[in-house]
Amino acid sequence: MNRNILFVAAVAALALVAPAANASGILYFNNPDYNGGFSSQNDTTGLGNFATVWSGFDNGGAASVDEVAWIGSYFNPPEARTIDSFTLSFYTDNAGAVGSFIGSRTIAGNAGETFLGLDNISDPTYLYDTLITPIDVNAKGWLSVVANTSGTTTPQWGWETGEQVVVSYQEFLGSTTQLQTAEAFALYGNLTPEPTSMAVLGLGVVALIRRRKASK
Repeated sequence: MNRNILFVAAVAALALVAPAANASGILYFNNPDYNGGFSSQNDTTGLGNFATVWSGFDNGGAASVDEVAWIGSYFNPPEARTIDSFTLSFYTDNAGAVGSFIGSRTIAGNAGETFLGLDNISDPTYLYDTLITPIDVNAKGWLSVVANTSGTTTPQWGWETGEQVVVSYQEFLGSTTQLQTAEAFALYGNLTPEPTSMAVLGLGVVALIRRRKASK
């Protein structure tokens, strides 16, 4: 079961609720602006992976991610449909662009799809939240969230935009476009100590052991 980490619907934004004290912390979040979603969908029985959106993040340090939450919506027409699974993929950052592939996690089912209401263009909007097998990422990187569906390509599923106005990218039917927004999502996990910090910690342990031996 997911930890008690939720986006809570408010008048114009979602307030992020912090995890319990014994849970891993918030690494990054971008709350939604409810201005609509960009299609990011794999039609497994038709067009295939015809649309993918990548959105950047900055954790402030290398980290191990163990939970992801995001906001999405349905449009064209604005009706909910069945999600077979989601594929979450992580990439390095290459000077502000999507870099090398790190790894992906496929989440069976609809990732706890929870209805939030209608966005500013009257599309039904939902919260998704899932634990994942931890994956190590750099301080800065990119995440793609793709809904895997069967049957026709409509209605489309889209990743809702967020309040932060920074660059993201969408590939649609083979054409890549730079978007002047970033998508709404949050990453949870733990920052990874840098090698120098680990070395200092190791020296401290060695010194402690030596002192204990000397006192015997």
